[in-house]
Amino acid sequence: MDFKGVSAIGQAFADELFRVFKLDHPEVELFPINMSDDVKKMVFRASMSSVITKALRIEN
Repeated sequence: MDFKGVSAIGQAFADELFRVFKLDHPEVELFPINMSDDVKKMVFRASMSSVITKALRIEN
């Protein structure tokens, strides 16, 4: 996923792609490239939420 020219993304957008979609489609790998610092922060935040959510699913 190329973020060239994108200066920022919203939390909901990042969450949908990098947490919800990733959990629902584990066979698909998303590779974000050309991220601004703001985009990196949102992607990281959503990705960390994905790890936590996945861990909670495994425990239950």
